[in-house]
Amino acid sequence: MKRKLIIFAILLISSWSISFAQKGNSTKTNSKTKGYSITINIKGYKDSLLYLANYYGGNQYLKDSSYANKAKPGTFTFNGKDSLPGGIYIIATQNKVKLLELIIDKNQHFVATTDTLDFLANLTFKDSPENETFYSYVKPISKLQMEMTRLQKELKDFKTAKNDEGIKKSEQQIKDKGKEIEQFNKDFIAKNPEALISKVLRVNEQIDIPELPIKENGNSDSTWGWRYYKTHYWDYVDLNDDRLLRTPVFASKLSTFFTSVIVQDNDSIIKEADLLIERVRPNKEMFKYIVWWITNHYETSKIMGQDEVFVHMAEKYYATNQCWWVTESTVDNMNKRAAQIKAILIGAKAPELIMPDTNNVFISCYTPKSKFTIMIFWDPDCGHCKTEVPKLRDFYTAQKDSLGIEVYAISTDTDLNRWKKFIIDNKLVWINVGGNTANLDFRKVYDIYSTPVIYILNENKKIIAKRISVEDLPDFFKQYNRMIEHNKKKQ
Repeated sequence: MKRKLIIFAILLISSWSISFAQKGNSTKTNSKTKGYSITINIKGYKDSLLYLANYYGGNQYLKDSSYANKAKPGTFTFNGKDSLPGGIYIIATQNKVKLLELIIDKNQHFVATTDTLDFLANLTFKDSPENETFYSYVKPISKLQMEMTRLQKELKDFKTAKNDEGIKKSEQQIKDKGKEIEQFNKDFIAKNPEALISKVLRVNEQIDIPELPIKENGNSDSTWGWRYYKTHYWDYVDLNDDRLLRTPVFASKLSTFFTSVIVQDNDSIIKEADLLIERVRPNKEMFKYIVWWITNHYETSKIMGQDEVFVHMAEKYYATNQCWWVTESTVDNMNKRAAQIKAILIGAKAPELIMPDTNNVFISCYTPKSKFTIMIFWDPDCGHCKTEVPKLRDFYTAQKDSLGIEVYAISTDTDLNRWKKFIIDNKLVWINVGGNTANLDFRKVYDIYSTPVIYILNENKKIIAKRISVEDLPDFFKQYNRMIEHNKKKQ
C-alpha cells in the first residue's frame, strides 16, 4: 500500500516572532573551516539591519545580527568564531519579518544573493551546496502549492455559486495536483536521501497501516491499527540527526506522540518515555532535548495526576547525574520538588494535617469517617474563593448523604475574624480549620501557591483527585464510582 507524504510548506509563513534568548545547544558541524561567515546580498533592499535566528524545538531564537555594509547597501554579513549547530536558520528583518530560510550545516562560509523584484526566483548561492539542494525543492514546491491554493479558491467560489459542474471539475483538479505534489516530494527524497529538507519532509510522512488481520474466530482486533501506528510512529524520523531539533517540525511530532498517540495513563507514558530516551541516548543533543521536553511537559501538565511522570523523570534521569547540562543546584532543586510532589501523588496517602477549628479545637483531616473527604484550601479575601466556596457548599448540601462526603476546609488566611465572618455569612457547616498553627507547613506539603485548591480523599485517606474544580465534582464522582463498580465486577 502506498505511503503518503504530508506537504511541508517551508516558505509560506510570512511573519513570526523571534525570542531574544538562546538555548544552550552546542553541537558543532564537521566543517574544516572554523566559525561561520554568511553574506546576504539583496539588491534594492533599503533596511539597515538583519537578524539571523534558528529554530529550536517549538520556538525561534536569535543567534546573530548584522548591519548593512555602508559601502555596499543591501549587503549583510554574519560572522562568528564558533561553527553553528546544523539546522534550518532564518534571515529576518528588524521588524522580525522572515525574508528567507537557510540550511546551515557543514558549509558555513557562503553567499546568498537575490533582489527585491522577485526574492525567491532570483535567489542564488555561492559555496553552499546544501542551500542549492534546499532551494531546488523550495522553488518548485512553492509554485505547486500556489497552484493548489488557486484551485482551492476556485472550488470555494464554485461552491458559493452552487455550480455542480465546476465543483466536480475543481475537486478532480485538486486531487490531481495533490498527486503531483506527492510524487514530487517522493522523487526529491529518493534523489536526496541525506539532505536535511528530505529528513524534514519524512518526519511527517504518514504511516501506511495495513488492513486489520482477521482472527481465527472471524473477528478483528479493533486496537491493532492503533498499536501498529504507535509502534511505527518514528519509522521515518532520523532520531540520530539532531539537526532536526533546529527545524519547525520535530517538536510538534514529539508533542503529538505523547499527547495524542499513546494511552494517557501514567504507566504507559513512563514506559514510552523510557523507550524513546534509550533509543536516542547515543545522540547527546537528542537525548538532552527529549529528556528536557518530557520533564518540563509533565511538570507543567494541566492533566490531573500527570505530575507522576515528572517525578519519574526527576528520579531516573536527573537524580542519577545523567543530565550533564544542568547545574548541581538545579538538580538539587528538582530533587526537592520531586520529593514534595511524590508525597501528594494520586494514590498516595494524604499527609495528615491537624489544625484548630473556630473553637480552637484541633481536628485532623483524618477525622471524617466518610466515604470521601474533600479538602479545600481557600482564602476569605480571594476573589475566586468567594465564588467557588459557595458553589462547593451547595454541592455538599445536595450530595453529602448520597455520595458520602465530608468537607475539611482550610483557611490560608491568618485573620481569624475575617475567616469566621465568611463562615457565618456563607453558612459553611462543614469542618472549618484555620489560623497559623498546624502540625506541618501545609502550603509546602500540599503545594499551595494559590487558592482555591481541592483535594479528594477516599475512605482510606488516599488522594484520588487533586486541583479539581467545583464544576467538575459531579462528573468526577460519577466516573469514580462507576470505575469502582467495574473493578468489583472484575474480581
